[in-house]
Amino acid sequence: MGDARRSIWDVWLVALAAGVALAGFLLAAFPASGPVNALVNGFADPVFWPTRGPPPSMVAYRNWVFGVTGAVMGGWGMLMVWVVLGPFRKRRRWAWFAIALPLSCWYVVDTLASLAHGVVSNAILNTGLLLLFLPPLSTTARDFLRPRT
Repeated sequence: MGDARRSIWDVWLVALAAGVALAGFLLAAFPASGPVNALVNGFADPVFWPTRGPPPSMVAYRNWVFGVTGAVMGGWGMLMVWVVLGPFRKRRRWAWFAIALPLSCWYVVDTLASLAHGVVSNAILNTGLLLLFLPPLSTTARDFLRPRT
């Protein structure tokens, strides 16, 4: 049972990490697409430009920022996939921390910045993603954190 449960959580984490990578690369490639506009700009734009949309120069800047941000997200997701498929599956102690600590730092910094700037929708999106990572990380923690004999 332990091995089967372990593999379920490993697959869950790989799927999430691959999703983060894919979302990042799509954000970089299509910063002004319908889904990005609906999920990000549609909620954030009214916070910063309540009476009308952003000026063209801001749209160009935002597209560049989404390209850079998407590339970082994509790379982070790919790294998580690699860690889960290798050292995490082998239950190397450092691998759990290599997933959990950057995820925690991302969540705290990104969510606080979003809330400080009034973009509550992004904080909600962050919380949803974090909640998807919590079951496999909390369930596997004992495999990594118990004292070695």
